[in-house]
Amino acid sequence: MQRILKDLSEKIGLADTIEIVRRWGGRELYVHAKVEAGDPLALTMGLESARRLVQHYGGQRLQLPAERNALLDLRNASIVDEHKSGSSHEKIGLNYGLTRQAVSHILRQHREREEIRQKFAGVYNRK
Repeated sequence: MQRILKDLSEKIGLADTIEIVRRWGGRELYVHAKVEAGDPLALTMGLESARRLVQHYGGQRLQLPAERNALLDLRNASIVDEHKSGSSHEKIGLNYGLTRQAVSHILRQHREREEIRQKFAGVYNRK
């Protein structure tokens, strides 16, 4: 999953992250230092959620991925989390409307990416 998506979902929640990406995906979003009830952010995600976003990112510009890519990344991360918590491939497939094979493919891709990250982490962390 892209770092910005992970960071957003941890700080403001998955549902609000999805709303932001649906509205501003594929573009740069400037988060003002202050938000009011009529601001586009507040109208998109609600005033309290917009205030949480401003609390964490006020005054920053966020490069948001395109909606389709972002939603697939979020879905796949959720699939990996469900698998880690013990759900079967079949159950995950039913939850997401995927075949068991598609779930296996997503999990295999995740494992391969993690192996590559671990392999190169040692290279970049040398002193």
